[in-house]
Amino acid sequence: MKAHTTPDTIPVMALQEIAALLPVHEFPVRLSGRSQCAALAAEALWLFAQRTGLSQEGETLHTLLIDFLADVLHLCRYAGITANMADDMTQLMAIAEMHHESDEYPDD
Repeated sequence: MKAHTTPDTIPVMALQEIAALLPVHEFPVRLSGRSQCAALAAEALWLFAQRTGLSQEGETLHTLLIDFLADVLHLCRYAGITANMADDMTQLMAIAEMHHESDEYPDD
């Protein structure tokens, strides 16, 4: 993937390239590396981009991620995953960071 200088310059269209790292017809996907974890997230974000109209030329991954995370916050509150406490999402992100750091794959 092409290097970009700031997060707001990465085009949303780059998600297609990243998502292509996944096997097309394998359900569930057996993740064998961090690149495939990234591809799985890219695939989900690309679907979100298409559904929201953010898959257009000129849209950035930065904008898409902000909108997606805002909707995740709505989902968490709606489903009762988080209450009205501001630190609930911070705690979820801290746990996600621990999972991210502890992921070990043979090809990484």
